[in-house]
Amino acid sequence: MRPKVSPLLFVATLACFLLPFATISCGTQRIATASGFQLVTGASVNESPSREGVPKKQFIQAEPAAIVALAFVVLGLAVSLTHVRPLIPAACAVISVISLFLSRARLEDRVAARGAGTLQLDFEIGFPLTLLTLAAAVAWNAYLYIAGHSAVTLKTPLPTIEEERLPAPVVTLPAPAKPSSTVDRRLIKCPLCGKATFDDASCMMCGKSLASAS
Repeated sequence: MRPKVSPLLFVATLACFLLPFATISCGTQRIATASGFQLVTGASVNESPSREGVPKKQFIQAEPAAIVALAFVVLGLAVSLTHVRPLIPAACAVISVISLFLSRARLEDRVAARGAGTLQLDFEIGFPLTLLTLAAAVAWNAYLYIAGHSAVTLKTPLPTIEEERLPAPVVTLPAPAKPSSTVDRRLIKCPLCGKATFDDASCMMCGKSLASAS
């Protein structure tokens, strides 16, 4: 379900472009209402009737910033479907939001310059809904990036508390063997006193020289 959320948010944004974005009015009379797609492609609208009673048709020019906003919405949808890094769809949504605000500022300036204070520009439900879905796309893809980064970090196991408390193993080396002074010595019977003694130069019991005894 997670991979489908981001594309659905961008599809919802495209649907919001079909809703009314801006309305131009003069006093209490509504002159024209344009959707998001009409701001992208341009639209032909009827202004208020002239003195002769004939409505005058005017053409709303395409807004470049709105074109950029829609283009990055489509790009965000495309990259979301390819399951690339979530930072790319998030960046597309951020650029679309910035472009929409630039489009709004440009429209306000154009209407103010054209109407000389008599025309009023109001933004309809489509504009805030588009911003809302784009903000949700930014938040969701940022969440996916943080969750994925945390999962990669947690792949390296950390030592448990029990492992940290265990002392380091102590390696003991065997002590070197001491040279024995009795190597190659054997017991013999002293020919003088008859006691058992080692085959040294003298008897350990009587002290007589074994060499002389032999």
